[in-house]
Amino acid sequence: MSGKKTILAVDDNSINLVMLKAILSRDFVVITLEDGNLTVDEVISKKPDLVLLDVMLPGKNGFDICKSLKAEEKTSDIPVVFVTGCNDPQSIVKGFLSGCADYICKPFSSEEFLMRVKTQLERFVKQNDIKNLSEKISQENKELRKQVEVLNLMKDNMPDAQVICTLDGKIVSWSKSCKDVFLCQESLKDVCFWDIADLEKDKDVMKNYFLSLNSQHGGVLKYIIHREEKDKILVLESLGKVVDLSNGSFVVVNTKNITGQANTRADERKQLEFQKRLRLVIQNANSLHSFTASCVYLTQELSRLTNAGEIVLLLGRKDNQTEFFYHNNTFEECKRGKLQPSDRNYEKFVEFLKKQTSSVVCNIQEDNIPDIFSSRNRRYVLFPIVLDNVLVGLFYLGKNSQEGITPENIYAVATIATLVKNNISKKNYEKTIFRQEKEILNFFKYSANGMITVSSSGNLLRYNRRFLELFNIQTNSDLTGKPLNKVLKGNVLKQVLSLIDKVGKPPLFETISIVSSKGNGVKTYIEATASKISFAKDLSCSIIFTDVTGLKNMDSAVLTATTAAEEKERIRLARELHDGLGAQLSSVNIYINLILSGGVETSEVFRTLKLAKDILSQAIDSVKEIADNLHPVILTRFGLVATINNIIEGLENSRLIKFGFTHSQFTELEDKNLELSIFRIINELINNTMKHSKAKNIAISLISGDDNLIVEYADDGIGFEKKRVNLESNGRGLQNIAARVKAVDGKCVFRTFPGKGFKVFIEIPII
Repeated sequence: MSGKKTILAVDDNSINLVMLKAILSRDFVVITLEDGNLTVDEVISKKPDLVLLDVMLPGKNGFDICKSLKAEEKTSDIPVVFVTGCNDPQSIVKGFLSGCADYICKPFSSEEFLMRVKTQLERFVKQNDIKNLSEKISQENKELRKQVEVLNLMKDNMPDAQVICTLDGKIVSWSKSCKDVFLCQESLKDVCFWDIADLEKDKDVMKNYFLSLNSQHGGVLKYIIHREEKDKILVLESLGKVVDLSNGSFVVVNTKNITGQANTRADERKQLEFQKRLRLVIQNANSLHSFTASCVYLTQELSRLTNAGEIVLLLGRKDNQTEFFYHNNTFEECKRGKLQPSDRNYEKFVEFLKKQTSSVVCNIQEDNIPDIFSSRNRRYVLFPIVLDNVLVGLFYLGKNSQEGITPENIYAVATIATLVKNNISKKNYEKTIFRQEKEILNFFKYSANGMITVSSSGNLLRYNRRFLELFNIQTNSDLTGKPLNKVLKGNVLKQVLSLIDKVGKPPLFETISIVSSKGNGVKTYIEATASKISFAKDLSCSIIFTDVTGLKNMDSAVLTATTAAEEKERIRLARELHDGLGAQLSSVNIYINLILSGGVETSEVFRTLKLAKDILSQAIDSVKEIADNLHPVILTRFGLVATINNIIEGLENSRLIKFGFTHSQFTELEDKNLELSIFRIINELINNTMKHSKAKNIAISLISGDDNLIVEYADDGIGFEKKRVNLESNGRGLQNIAARVKAVDGKCVFRTFPGKGFKVFIEIPII
C-alpha cells in the first residue's frame, strides 16, 4: 500500500466522492475532501500525486482553487484534473487557462477516466525525474567548481614549493611559495625547472635529476643551490613524479627548504633536560591538594625553569578584587597579595584580561603590549585564561630586552598556565559533585516512595522517612546498621527477604505486592521493587516501596461497576424473555390444552391450531432476534463484509434508502472480538441514520492498513448543528458509538452541518 500513488478528490457531494473512491481505490490511495476552501492547505500537508477537482463548489470555485495551487511554489508541479458536469466549451477553455492538466466531463466511462488519470500521473513522474536529474547535474557542477577552488587554495597556501612541468622541463604551473623556498622571481612562466638556479653547476644537478624522473617516473633529491646576490646557501629537498593525464604527461616536483632542520647534539640534550625538568614540575604540582600552595609552587618553579626576570600570576574575581602571586630574582619565596583594579601598574592589564574569551599567546611585537606597563620597557609573554567565575592571567618577563624570551620558555609558561586552569576546573568540578550528592541525598530522604538499601549480610544501610510511615514503624533511634529482621516483622519480613533472594544481579528487577496492616485495622497495599547494586566490592540490594492502595480501591470500584452493568443486562434479557417470549409460549400452551381437553368444537380445531402456529412463529422470530442481538450467526460463519451486505440487502428491499458499500481494500480480521465491535459500531450508525436523518443514501467504506482499519461512513440526511456533536452528552447514539470505538483503542471524528448530511471517520488499530 505504501508504493501506491496518492490522489486527492475534492467534491461537496459525498456520494460522488464514494463513487470516485470505488473506481480508483484498487490502484491508488484516495483522500477525499468536501470543503474546497481547505484544498490548498490539504495539498501542502498531504502532498498528493494528483488532484481531482470539481468546478461547482460553494464559496471558492474550482477554477480559483486551481489558480491558487499553480501560484503556490509547493504545489505548482502537482497536476490538477477537473471532474465536473460543466461541459460547455467556455468552461473547458477556462479550466485549461487556470492551469489544469486535463478536463473530464460527466458522465464518463470508468475505463476512460482511469486511463486518463494514469496518463497524467505517468507524465508527472517523468517531469519529476527530469527535474531531479537537472538538479543533480547542477549540484555536481557546483561540487566540481568547489573542489577546483579548494585545490587552487591548497596549492597557493602550501609551505612547500610546487612546480608542474612538461616532459622537456618547461614550467606550466607553480605555487606562490616558490618565491620563498627558491628565493627566485615571482613569475616562472616559460622557465625550465633547472633555470631556477643561478650557477651553472647547480643547474646541471637539477637538470640531471629532472631527466632521471622521466626514465624512473619519480625520485627524491637533496641538493644545494647558491644565491650570489643575496649571499645565501639553500639546502633543498625535491620529490618528483611523472603523472599521466588525458591531455598528456607532466612532471610534478614538490620542494621544501631544509636549511634550518639540523640541530646539534648539544641542543638536543638541552631540550631533553628541559622536558624532564618540566615533567617533574607538573608531577609535583598535581600532587598538591591546596590550590594556593599549587599556585605558589608553580610561580617559584617557573622562575627557575625559565630563568625569568619576573613572574606574575593574576587571579581576577567578579568582585573586581585581583589576587596575585609574584616572584623575581631578589625574593627568596613567592609573595601573595591583593590589588584593586585602580592600582597604577595593573589597571590596564586586568582590563585587557577581562576582554579575552579563550587562552591567548600575545605577540611580543604588538604595539599595544608595552602600553599595559608603561613604566617598564621589557619584552614579555601573556597567557590570559577565562573560566566561568575566575579570570586567570600568567605574566612572564625576561631579564632584559634581549634575554629570556625563548621558545622553550614560552612553552613552559603555556604548560603551567594550563595547569592553573585545570586546577580551577577541578575545584569547580568538585563543587558540582558535592551539589549533585546533596541533591541525590535530598531525593532519597524526601521521596514520596519508601526506600531502603540492605547489605549482603542483611543489615539496613540506609532508609528514608516514607519507609517508616508505610510500615508504621515508631522509633526515635537510628536504624542504620541494624539487621532487617529487627526492623520488619511477621509476614512483611518474610516477603521482603524472599524478594531479596529472588532478585538477580544488575540490571535485573523483581516486584512483589505486600499488604501492611496498621493498628486500627486499615490495610495498606504496597508494591516493592528490588534491584542489586554493586558498590565498593559489596553487592547490596536497593528496594523501593510504592503505596498502591488508591489503585487497588479504583480497581475494586471498576469491578463493582462492571458487575452492576452485567446484572442490569441480565435483568433486561430476563424481562424480554418473560414479557415477550414467555407470554407467546403461554398462549400456545393455552390453545393446545383447549384442544386436548375438548373445549374447542371440531369445526374450530383447525382455526385454533393455525392461531397457535402463528404465535409460535412469532416466538421463533423473537428468539432469533434476541440471539442476533447477542451475537450474529452470519458474522461468525461468513465474516464482517457478508454481515453488512445482509443488513444492506434487507434495508434496500424496503426501498426506503440506497447504499454504497466499498471494501476492495479490506482484509477480513482474525480477531473475532474486534470484528464484532466493528459490526456493532456500523449497525449503530445505520440505526441512527434510519431513525433520525431522513437520508436517501448511505455510503460505507472499509480500508485495511498495515496496522489499522479505517471506517468511513456518510449519509445525505438533514444533519444538525456542529456544536451538538458532543461525545459527553446523550442523544443520537453518538455517545454509545464513541464508547465502542474507545473500547477498542480507536479514535473517531464526527462532521455534520444542517442540510449537509452526516459523516464520521473512524480509525482502529489492529495488533
